[in-house]
Amino acid sequence: MQLADHFLALVIPFPLTAPLPDAVPTGWKKETEQPDPAFATHLKQKYYAHFLASMHPGISAAPGATVHRYAPAEPRSLTIGTIAIAVHSMELRAFDQSLGMVTVLLRLQADKSMDVLDRVAGAVRDPLTSVMVDGVAKSFIDHLAALLSPWSIPADRLVAFGPNFKVFVNAVLDLDALEDPAWDDHLFELATGLPHGGMKETYAPTTDYRAAQVQELGIKLFRNWRALALFDTFTRLALRSDDLHKSWEKDYLCIFQYVHLLRAHSLALSSRLGSLSLNDVALLDQRDRWMELRNDVDLTFVSYKWLPNELFSRMVKGTNTLHEIQRADERLERMVQRFKERRARNLTRVGLVLLGLIVVVVFAFSDLF
Repeated sequence: MQLADHFLALVIPFPLTAPLPDAVPTGWKKETEQPDPAFATHLKQKYYAHFLASMHPGISAAPGATVHRYAPAEPRSLTIGTIAIAVHSMELRAFDQSLGMVTVLLRLQADKSMDVLDRVAGAVRDPLTSVMVDGVAKSFIDHLAALLSPWSIPADRLVAFGPNFKVFVNAVLDLDALEDPAWDDHLFELATGLPHGGMKETYAPTTDYRAAQVQELGIKLFRNWRALALFDTFTRLALRSDDLHKSWEKDYLCIFQYVHLLRAHSLALSSRLGSLSLNDVALLDQRDRWMELRNDVDLTFVSYKWLPNELFSRMVKGTNTLHEIQRADERLERMVQRFKERRARNLTRVGLVLLGLIVVVVFAFSDLF
């Protein structure tokens, strides 16, 4: 099946150790995109404040993330096996001094078919996939680390929040109709990295498992498209339709980024807590930072509109983001409670020592009274 339109977005949150410098990688140019006033108004009327500050800081009135966008100075591509892939753009975000995110937009260069897209979508999730760039073979993660070298982001940081890269796939088939029995199979194959038609093979998951996953994490709101939110991927499969305003690229992709931002914040907090001792007052600073985030974020709704909330709900569930947030909450609460207990115990000991000293002093100088 041929594609009428498509894109793959590779989304990778990573820990920061310092503010990102203002740099431009070799062979790229920085884009200064001014938001369309109508689109900016649309976003302000659509999304909650923390989402806007995090994902659209140029539109939000509140201080938020810094965003840098880059485009290749000349057409840029890489090859996976025999498949040529165009690297369309790169976006670098710094949400604070401890958390960043890189997003790379990819498109098929030649054979734009579902079979090829299936193979590429599965391959780019794996950091160790071999890619050919400028005649040199290297792992995908090493290629990305080289691309991010102006910001001193090494390869190990790109997998700090999970062993696989996160992939958002938008696939629009060059068809006006698709038989219902094939919809879910093709969607599941694209979302999980199975080859096109792989659900019919003996090595494929069972139909019951596929049906359970699509039932729990699938989105079937319209007749012309379906989507599936899994742990590392969000996949939309649609029939031929126009997207004149690039809504899936400029609007709904940001929800996927936002969900992985929240998940990364949770994992980063758990990591920092693991390095703190129970008598470290920095624990209280971590609590204050986390509470500020928790007070700003609504984990049920992200928008005043229906569709973004449906997408957000499935993505939060599919990525286990709520579990990671609750786990960070519980660990922080236990550590703060133990910190308070230890401090209270130490204060009691100090009080007893001081009381003992007072008794000794009074007894020693009792002859003077």
